[in-house]
Amino acid sequence: MINLYRRLVRSQLTVNQLNNIHINLANRMTPLELEGLQSELPTALSVWQNLIYKSSRKLPFKLPESYCIWQQKIEYAKSARDWIDMLHRACLQSGKAAPEPFIRRRLRQVALFSAGENRSGKILAICFAGNAQRMMMPMPVFLQHLDSSRVDVAFVKDPKRKGFRKGIDGIAPNLDILIKELKSLLKTEEYLKVVTIGTSGGGLPAILTAVKLGLDAGMSVGGRGPDAPIWLTNDSKMAGELLISYAKQSSAEPRLFLVYGNDKPKDKAKAEALADVVNARLIPVSDPSGPVGHNALYPLVNQGKLTKFLEATVFDLT
Repeated sequence: MINLYRRLVRSQLTVNQLNNIHINLANRMTPLELEGLQSELPTALSVWQNLIYKSSRKLPFKLPESYCIWQQKIEYAKSARDWIDMLHRACLQSGKAAPEPFIRRRLRQVALFSAGENRSGKILAICFAGNAQRMMMPMPVFLQHLDSSRVDVAFVKDPKRKGFRKGIDGIAPNLDILIKELKSLLKTEEYLKVVTIGTSGGGLPAILTAVKLGLDAGMSVGGRGPDAPIWLTNDSKMAGELLISYAKQSSAEPRLFLVYGNDKPKDKAKAEALADVVNARLIPVSDPSGPVGHNALYPLVNQGKLTKFLEATVFDLT
């Protein structure tokens, strides 16, 4: 990961391009990779460097190219340092002194994060990303709030941003086939428990997957409702009808959780509508420090509650 980062930033980039690199890395890094990268990045700029850098930006004339390159490197260093420090602070909210030892490997288009060990005693969390291609937070922050000795994470992204209705290239052409392929690809039968977690556009697919496969549990965070027009299928079935159909065919009824920001009326309405179709527990999230909005998971990070929240709900570890 460190070598990749160095290679990416070796060329002349704008700060915006550097920020895009940071976003992409944050969506796939492990806590261990974050720690390694943090140790390699330059420390905070010295007082005199900051003074010269800020003063030079106000000059009415153009500086020599050599000085501009030096100036750009300082700007890179500051941007990178701010980014890595932000991720590190969020990870510290887990209350853990050491990074969780997840290792990433690719299974076709799915990223499997695991610390190894025997699957028969672990939980597999199949995580469906939203349109931002993440779990409402950077990946190392999400992973650091899990117990790697008890949980493996299969991270499923939706590059087409169609709520997984169009499947994933290289795996399946639609969600129905994708669910079956994920069961085979991830060898779900080898785990003690299998659950799903989906955020935003991945919320409804997580519930559909849990119901269709009769998994242990499923969670939607800020997900769509059962009657969203975007979910009209080729045979004119809405998501609610699919859920009813899946439930009738399933051999088990999963525990379902529908999470939303208490100050986001639209998300609340969608969750309540979905709860009218399937047996699910509604969980509003609040934050005394400010509004929650659509991102109902990250406030739990800031409050130091995400680990216990997941363990008490979808993982059922309490």
